[in-house]
Amino acid sequence: MKFKRLKFLIFLIGIPSLSSAFQAGGTGTITENLFRGGIFLSFKWREVDSPKGEKFTSIGTHLSLGISPKKWFCGYVFGGFSDMKFNAENFHSPLGPEFGAGMKFSVSPGSNVGLNLDGQFAYQHNSNGQSLNYYELQSFLTISYRYANLYVYGGLSISQSWLDFSSGGDYTANNLFGVVVGMDYFVTPALFMTTEMHNFDKDVIYIGVGFTP
Repeated sequence: MKFKRLKFLIFLIGIPSLSSAFQAGGTGTITENLFRGGIFLSFKWREVDSPKGEKFTSIGTHLSLGISPKKWFCGYVFGGFSDMKFNAENFHSPLGPEFGAGMKFSVSPGSNVGLNLDGQFAYQHNSNGQSLNYYELQSFLTISYRYANLYVYGGLSISQSWLDFSSGGDYTANNLFGVVVGMDYFVTPALFMTTEMHNFDKDVIYIGVGFTP
């Protein structure tokens, strides 16, 4: 693992993300309810610095649970499972449990137009055959708009992924900067459907169901 690059990325992300698809959908939304959660599916492709610039692919599912002690802040944890396919290492296997945590901040809580910061960290390990440690850091700056039951948001992202194989292969993502867009539709005041997409740094699609009891 390239610790110098990790420290540099943490510096770029800064205070908002001391706590990033392995992520929770609904990046831009902080509701006024105390608790929030959701179940999400993710589909992910990301290019890394292999000799041929190959991509790894991953399909997964996770559960996210958060708490908002203040209207402008939400802390959350998430966990789940996924697989990974990476031809450069002839690797295609389910991974072990995923664990992660993150924080969301809103500059204008309660407003129909919001400026939001979100940062998260995730980790997964596989020891079935060839061992793999997977790490991911992400941070987002988004603008959100609320109209009736609909939240839409979009903005910029900075992220990095590390793949450390027992074979000695050590890979990082080629592109750090990207964009994110998403939408949450509240079917009821406590239940919403969500979809989110990332591009340029990686190609990710999230779909899921969230709740804010």
